[in-house]
Amino acid sequence: MLNQFTNKLKIVCIYARVARIHTLMMSSLSILVAYCYCMYNKINDLVNYKSFLCVALAILLFHLATNTISEYRDCQKGIDDVHSSETKYRLITGIVPCRHVLYIGGASFIIASILGIISLVYGTFLLVIPGLMGAGISLFYSEWPFGLKYKLLSEVCVFTAYAPLLFSACVISLIGSLSVKDVVFSVPFGLMTTAIVLINNIRDYKFDLAKSQTLATKFGLKVSYYLLFAILHLAFVFVFVLITCSVMPSFSFIVFAIYPIVFILHKKVNVVQPQVVVSGIFGKAASIVNILGGFHILFFMLVILSFLWSIKYR
Repeated sequence: MLNQFTNKLKIVCIYARVARIHTLMMSSLSILVAYCYCMYNKINDLVNYKSFLCVALAILLFHLATNTISEYRDCQKGIDDVHSSETKYRLITGIVPCRHVLYIGGASFIIASILGIISLVYGTFLLVIPGLMGAGISLFYSEWPFGLKYKLLSEVCVFTAYAPLLFSACVISLIGSLSVKDVVFSVPFGLMTTAIVLINNIRDYKFDLAKSQTLATKFGLKVSYYLLFAILHLAFVFVFVLITCSVMPSFSFIVFAIYPIVFILHKKVNVVQPQVVVSGIFGKAASIVNILGGFHILFFMLVILSFLWSIKYR
């Protein structure tokens, strides 16, 4: 019986890896930042936790739907092959049937849509705008008839979803209103998440070159790397402006403790290599994809910490 449980657990883990469950961390951190922002700036407003919970779960499920449908379409289009990553290899070789991944994506999208409707019941009709736009990006990011990710729009879609749409939905669900300041606050976090997508497209440059259009394949590795570092620098510029305008607490300056990493990476990286291994940083060789993944998490965690500290000791 224990062996049966272990085998089933292994199967669940395989499906979770194919669905890239670990990437839900990006949505989770963004939701937490939006919540902390509301608690810091809107503490005297009515807080609607029921609507917010529905919205948060819907965001995570839309993210999961985007992941799984995207993996399915990549395999159907022949963009991935047996030389792709291990998770995609399992999908391509039939270890995980493609239709199962599509079922997971479809079910996630339907449940997310239902949760979105429930959030309207508990909250306000204003949620319709970011809700419909977010659902559209989730469905058409890789799916017919648009396939936005295959038309140089993956970074634009991710920024739109993770900056104005996600934060707008969270803020509206919590307090029932939205201001321009709330939308501007979302920009640095959307930029940081967009940087993750861009570096992954740079990493997949050779695979995508003859099969798909991304910013990396369209403009080349050198331009893509310059754009990557411009995005990272711009995120910190926005944080500085938001702090000086009192949108973020002064303690958020703690985020700049990790800013030197951007300059170190810029100095170490080879802008003509897609599979970048940065040597001589932190004492050993490391992939810039992994470094930026950790950098992204640390950036968000420091912002969350600064808000929690400021809320407690204001």
